[in-house]
Amino acid sequence: MPIEPIMRDMKMESHQKSVKKYQDYKVFLNDYFRLKKELNNQWSLGAWASYMGLQNTSTLSRVLNGERIIGPKLFEKLVRYFEMNEEEIEHFKNLIKRSKIERIINSDL
Repeated sequence: MPIEPIMRDMKMESHQKSVKKYQDYKVFLNDYFRLKKELNNQWSLGAWASYMGLQNTSTLSRVLNGERIIGPKLFEKLVRYFEMNEEEIEHFKNLIKRSKIERIINSDL
């Protein structure tokens, strides 16, 4: 199944560039999911995972819940899915790095 661009049926042209306004990638992804669900009540984690070529919803669900940090493969899939430009990619990457650092700082070393 092809990757669905964020803009298709979203009716929010400014949403894609708004990733740069976020300070937490989990908030960005959860906001996207909620908005998509509001616009299409049949939208689900399963549909999203399928569009991104994920085998199940577990990875996506754990990322949205803050139980897992985005790894390189999922990062690439999300960048393609959201059709991010270079500036957005860099910001998204920095949000993930920040989350990894915060996780280390807050963990019991």
